[in-house]
This record gives sequence, C-alpha cells and structure tokens, in this order.
Amino acid sequence: INELDRVIARDEFIGIKLHPGNAGYPIDGCYYEKIIEYASKRDILVEIHSYPKEHLQDDVCSPSRIKNVLKKYPNVRLSIAHLGGFQVEDLYGLNAYFNFSAILPDYVNRFGIKRTNEILRLIGVDKLVFATDFPDSRCLKPKEIYDKYFEILNEMDFSPEEAENICRNNALKMIGKI
Repeated sequence: INELDRVIARDEFIGIKLHPGNAGYPIDGCYYEKIIEYASKRDILVEIHSYPKEHLQDDVCSPSRIKNVLKKYPNVRLSIAHLGGFQVEDLYGLNAYFNFSAILPDYVNRFGIKRTNEILRLIGVDKLVFATDFPDSRCLKPKEIYDKYFEILNEMDFSPEEAENICRNNALKMIGKI
C-alpha cells in the first residue's frame, strides 16, 4: 500500500488494472480486497479484466464475481475491460464504464452489426469507452485492428456526439479529467 501511495501521487497515474485471469485469483476473493478497498476510499479508478470463459459463470473474472465486488464496494469507480466477454448481459445496469477492447470484432462476427449495436446501447452509450487491446486480437492482424474497429463503429447508428463520447469524453470522465 505504501508503494501505491507513491505511485498515485504521480501526474500520469490514472488507475489500477486488475487481471484475475493472469493472477489466477477470483476478483471477488481476498487477494484483491485491500486494493479495491484502498481504491474505493480514494476514488481511484479500478479496471477489471473481464473476458471469462463462456461456459464458466464463476470464472475468476466473471460478471457474477464483479457484481460481488460492487455489492461490497458500491462506490468504487470501476471500468470493465472487454465488456465481460460473452457474459455481458449479466453486467447490464451496473454503475461502471465498459471498454470494448478485444471483443468488438468478436461480437460482430457472432451477432452481426445490428445486434452488437443493440448490446452496446443496452450497456449505455454514456458508459462505453473506445479501446482495442492493440496489438492483440483473437481475429485480426495488428495492422487491421484500428481500421476494423472504426469500420464497425461507422456501421452503427451512433450520432456524432455519441461517437465523440465513446471515443473521447467517456474516457476523460472515467479517469477524472472532465
């Protein structure tokens, strides 16, 4: 925690990312508790990697576990990376930001543009944050990622103002810059 205090004081600090899949510990377990409590008390953004295995409702980064975190720390400023994977319906209505890194092309491949657009709107345009996970992608080569993401977004029905919020303003709000 003392190291966190030192890092948080730096101007470039914007938040803490927790990756339960890499650590092998469930996000709602005691392993992360002190960090989440610390962040919640200080209004520090916490981003949680959430691309659980589809068939595991209790994967270490599953939406059900993220909901447990929010029950215990309802005021934590939260960002959920990868929209919760293909368990996104379990996250509708949560007080959190959601980035669609690494998942947007996968949604379009599975659901098509229209249904993907509906899913993003169900999450809430005011909660969406543009992200790609560049250079990683499950279905694209690195040089294709940005063009494909913008192609997908251009096919959706977002107004210019909504697009600017998704691609800029929501991220600035999320990190406390506006």
